[in-house]
Amino acid sequence: MSRERPNLSLVVDEVLADASAATRRRDAEANAIKIAEAQPRTEVARGLRALAADLRASRDDVTYADLGRSA
Repeated sequence: MSRERPNLSLVVDEVLADASAATRRRDAEANAIKIAEAQPRTEVARGLRALAADLRASRDDVTYADLGRSA
């Protein structure tokens, strides 16, 4: 009887590992689909997305003194 326990334990561990791998694969596939759906499809959309990224990346701070000089 004690010989069956390690074998059963190995089988259970293997099944759990397979289930965990399948869950990770399913989650990765769902994430890849979400990312692909969010990508722009036209050249204009890609250009707008690049422009938005550039605008977010630049830091042009405007102060009240700058506004006063322009008035």
